Amino acid sequence: MWGCSDGRGGACDRVRLPQIFVSRRETVSNRVPRTGEVSVPVADLRAAGFDDEVEKVGTAVAGYLDDGVGGNVAVVSEPYAGREGLLAYAQSLLDNEARWVALEPDAADGRGPALPDPPAETDGESPENEDEGTAGEVDETSATGQAGALIVADCHYLFERRIDGFAALDAFLDRIALSDALVVTSWNRYAWSYLDAVRDVGDTFTTTVEIPPLDAAEIRTVLEHHYDDRPDVVDAGGAGRVKTVVFDEASVPLPAGRSVGVPYPKPNPAWTASWSVSGVEESVEAVVFEKLRRVSNGNPGVAMAVWKESVRDGEIAPGYVEAFDTDLALDDDAAAVLWSVLAAERVGVARLSALFPERPVEAVLQNLAERGLVTVADGVVAVAPRALHLAVAALERRNMIW
Repeated sequence: MWGCSDGRGGACDRVRLPQIFVSRRETVSNRVPRTGEVSVPVADLRAAGFDDEVEKVGTAVAGYLDDGVGGNVAVVSEPYAGREGLLAYAQSLLDNEARWVALEPDAADGRGPALPDPPAETDGESPENEDEGTAGEVDETSATGQAGALIVADCHYLFERRIDGFAALDAFLDRIALSDALVVTSWNRYAWSYLDAVRDVGDTFTTTVEIPPLDAAEIRTVLEHHYDDRPDVVDAGGAGRVKTVVFDEASVPLPAGRSVGVPYPKPNPAWTASWSVSGVEESVEAVVFEKLRRVSNGNPGVAMAVWKESVRDGEIAPGYVEAFDTDLALDDDAAAVLWSVLAAERVGVARLSALFPERPVEAVLQNLAERGLVTVADGVVAVAPRALHLAVAALERRNMIW
């Protein structure tokens, strides 16, 4: 039986916004770290036909194992799209010997993670450019003379759009550009595109792996590969068939400053999202997966989250896969805050307030959460999986996506 969503992907009726956000700058481990609640294992990406992306990572690791000299690898994707799986794959090829650094949202306050350096350069001492007191002060040179391997998750936390907000990023990029270590990193796609435009971050990496959007058939493959117990697909279910038209209301001005609401029909987004691309009548299952593709914009993790939310009593129907109304308006405050949340993926309320001292951050987050665009839990904000495509589209209309 399918479980329902734990609520992180939906709207909040009321959102409490604590003022204190405490986190560590880095979490260092030799094991695969905790990932987000929505993640896509590498086996699911392989099943969907992404062998090229997986093999790019494998080739970089193989070169390091063969020659002892690494390279810089960037794994880039939207939130929830599965980059954690590719990092875990690199870790498995290295027999879990690589040091794993999971960055936190306050990483921009430091100088980034330290790198393993050869003994001839360090003489057993910690490199001068490491942060005092961080867990990164480790000489990771192997006994075989290899330069060492480092996996750094969520490198988009190394910067913030503020004065001196790029210092940690610049220091980290300078170090890996001069190092022979194998450095495998992951990045938020929207932070990466911005940084590539303003900092040429892509020039530092010899290998860039991007996880592309999936089509409906690939989403179906991922879901069928990931879940053994699947719901029954039904035509209508308890919600009835999908309505083709819904009614909205437009405000019409009247004399003396008054106005009146006039109803008007418009296509139901849930109906338009279930259309067949080919125009040919398809099975109910095909309609469900095509609708999932459109709602998720091909993001496998988002599709998985929407799928789980859409199962009711062991059944799923086209009408259960709810689509957001795409006509989303954002004012300047909401757009600025939402872009920062999108690029960071998760960030503390207090940190956002410090980043935007002139904006009503808590009121903006309250509004975004009530509209189902973000979730707020324990003082940490994230874009709701089901609303990711909607948030991106709204920011694109404001020319805020690079």
